[in-house]
Amino acid sequence: ARSDRKYRISADELANAIVPAVQTFFVVRDAALTEAAERAGVARDGALAMLALTGLAVLALLGVLAGVTVMLRRRVITPLATLTEVVGNLAAGRHDVTIPASDRADEIGAMAGSLQVFKEALIAKKTADESAAVEADAKIKRGQRVDGVTRAFEAVIGEIVNVVSSASTELEASAG
Repeated sequence: ARSDRKYRISADELANAIVPAVQTFFVVRDAALTEAAERAGVARDGALAMLALTGLAVLALLGVLAGVTVMLRRRVITPLATLTEVVGNLAAGRHDVTIPASDRADEIGAMAGSLQVFKEALIAKKTADESAAVEADAKIKRGQRVDGVTRAFEAVIGEIVNVVSSASTELEASAG
């Protein structure tokens, strides 16, 4: 600052030189702020659209997941649980159960078909075991009858031997 307060330019000349530059600065600043606001609006709109699309994609995936879960439950889990129950019944000796899902053309149907073959084999084994038990019982009864007849025969033979022995002793005594 000058101590004599004499400047080469007056306040009006300074104002005429600086004010247009400051006004130009404000115009540039306002244009930059307007452009920044427009870009921020576009970016916000893009982000909101992306958020909406992401939300829709998540909802769609949740819907697909729910559909797959329902389908798996109906087509796989429930039939397997039913087959498991049937296996338990067969293991418990109840052979009058009906094998479900044997008409299906997938793996569950193949398992049901195998289970039907297993059930028929169990029934055939049970029938064979019952027949073998009846046959074994008949053999035991026949053996008991033969044993009874053999004992009766031995008793009769024993009596005959006693009679012959007595007669022989009497014959020797009278011959003697």
